[in-house]
Amino acid sequence: AGKAGTGGKSGGSTSRPGAAGLPGGTCANAVADTEPVTPTVWLVVDGSSSMSNNFEGGSTRWQALRATLMDQGAIVDSLQSVVRFGLVIYAGNAATPDNCVQLITVEPALNNRDALAAMYPMDPIASGTPSDRALDYVVTNLPVTNTSAPDDKSGPVYVVFATDGSPNKGCGDLNGNDPAVEQNVIDITKSGTDAGMNMFVISMAGGDNRLQSHLDKVAAATATKTPPFVPSTKGDLISTFQKIVSGASCQIDLKGQVDTGAACSGRVTLDGKDLACDSDNGWKLVDEDTFQLTGTACSRFLSQASMVYAMFPCEVFRPD
Repeated sequence: AGKAGTGGKSGGSTSRPGAAGLPGGTCANAVADTEPVTPTVWLVVDGSSSMSNNFEGGSTRWQALRATLMDQGAIVDSLQSVVRFGLVIYAGNAATPDNCVQLITVEPALNNRDALAAMYPMDPIASGTPSDRALDYVVTNLPVTNTSAPDDKSGPVYVVFATDGSPNKGCGDLNGNDPAVEQNVIDITKSGTDAGMNMFVISMAGGDNRLQSHLDKVAAATATKTPPFVPSTKGDLISTFQKIVSGASCQIDLKGQVDTGAACSGRVTLDGKDLACDSDNGWKLVDEDTFQLTGTACSRFLSQASMVYAMFPCEVFRPD
């Protein structure tokens, strides 16, 4: 069973869910607190010159992506208090063959919008598409798990990989694809997935069949195997990021374990209203000790002060 908690935005600050336990002392030995899960979201952005190509409505791919992420009230600004955002922008440079890969990086943190905006240039940074080096920075050079204290549950790590070109080394022929680099991207994605990374792929060049074929293989190496998103308008792009990032920020740790096959015997309410289990506009069990508010329930939770209850029969819930 569950105990009340608050979530959403109020008075310019964000409070999150409180606790889940059992009412009226029933099955009191199964009382367990809940707490929000704070995700880390790495934004891995293609900074090659082809991102200057037209996207929609007179906007370039670069402009549309930057505005979607960095404008006031946009994705990062609206969720920075509950999501640790980090950034990697990558490109190559044929003029400096000994050091041709360029990376702009910002380490993930809460309330990180200004830091990201300061490092996110108004135009692409160079040519070439060394996608493997950017993903390797996230997967290998920094820890994938996101633990603020030794006994804390690790927050999920999401990587949103947005590109408009097939990978190459970033040196020499900057316009072609390199099969070895393509394979590196897939291998690094598998390595990150094995370490717990949740990655989603966005193609900024919907008409590029070569890129689509490559990104299909990358997506198949991710945890969810979600096919690449291929937005054709800025509205599509905004919806894509909202779906990925908002969902990550609506996860709640149960401080106990639910039998996964019996999750829907439980009950989750938002502001006194029952939410549908396994619904795109309700709640879903992510794993045995985490559930996620989805769709309209997630939007409500993030946008205003809310009260969440989680209740499960004693026989399907085991407290920590």
